[in-house]
Amino acid sequence: MSKDEFGQYDLTAANNLDVGGVNLAENSMLPSDVNNAFRTLMSHIKGFEQGTDSITKLAIGAGWTIEQDGSNNLLLSYGGTGVLKVTSAGAIVAADDITAFGSV
Repeated sequence: MSKDEFGQYDLTAANNLDVGGVNLAENSMLPSDVNNAFRTLMSHIKGFEQGTDSITKLAIGAGWTIEQDGSNNLLLSYGGTGVLKVTSAGAIVAADDITAFGSV
């Protein structure tokens, strides 16, 4: 299967045999494949930045993750425990009290 966006890449580097259909296999990559692979990877990065390519989960720093669940809710978790949910309807659900800072 062609790896056409970030979510399709494998954590094991040896399993990523192509990028956007450009061959990355050992001892068979053409010189033009190097340029094409980099260009394709750069287009994947731009697609992610523009929101046209997506990922299913994002790890941030030590223990934080952000992901979308099957009901299109945005979930923020720390250490694997859900802390905050923003529903697709805009409701905010917190695991604990909400404290506001600053002034209006």
